[in-house]
Amino acid sequence: MLPRKSGCLILFTVLSACPAGLVCSAQQAEPGTLVRYHFGDDPEGRLGWANPNFDDSAWPVAKDGRWPMPPIDSDGFVWVRFHIPLRSGVSGPFSVRNAREIYSGATVSLLVDEVYVGGALVGRQGSLPPNPMLSLHHQDAVFDIPAGQVTPGTTAVVAIRVWCPPRARLPIFMGDLRVSVDERRNLLLAYRADHATALISDGLNLALNGLVALFSGGLLFVWRKTGKRDLLMCGVMLISLALFSLLRGQVPIELSAMPNELARALDHFAIHSSE
Repeated sequence: MLPRKSGCLILFTVLSACPAGLVCSAQQAEPGTLVRYHFGDDPEGRLGWANPNFDDSAWPVAKDGRWPMPPIDSDGFVWVRFHIPLRSGVSGPFSVRNAREIYSGATVSLLVDEVYVGGALVGRQGSLPPNPMLSLHHQDAVFDIPAGQVTPGTTAVVAIRVWCPPRARLPIFMGDLRVSVDERRNLLLAYRADHATALISDGLNLALNGLVALFSGGLLFVWRKTGKRDLLMCGVMLISLALFSLLRGQVPIELSAMPNELARALDHFAIHSSE
């Protein structure tokens, strides 16, 4: 059996993994929204994939609003069309909210996308090939819809042209765009509330992991003085858990810019080496 002190240290180490449970899970598509996707691209609009009258009934349905990534050897493009019922009795002005994630468990990657409503381009996040630029800060955006593009009481069609970087084109990843159309004031209120919640969650995770790392540093200091191996084991386990929690995306995106800049360079190399 383990000595009482060693057992307590190991128990504390296991409990220190709890900050990982504070991360909010991704939301699904709006209720009643039909989502269809198609691999490939329509850069000049000749196929009409952005047109609200385009017949996309032959496209696969994204189950729960999620779709698989394009093949690793493809150009990385996928179009996603959202058929969103609009409430009647509202006057506008209208906006569309686009929050995007590519995830497998808690792993998040970044995308580039363009948003079309009623066939008109209303906004984009990042820039598309041949000079792709991933947006590190704007994973959630609200774009204004020009007057007359949507009508209350009908179904609005939002078409999104998505480009996935090479590192995201893996079978373990799934796409999930959370798209909604409503009056601008309502979407902005929801946007600000969600971001406030995310900031609180990120700050709490960062603080807890910082405390765990600080405590593990104390254990390692005591180990150097006493030479007790159980202190070394628990200190290494604690600091490893804290670092893993931070690197898996539980910190604000600004703090994870360095790894994403490296990944961006790898994407650039992969794109141009295949040309």
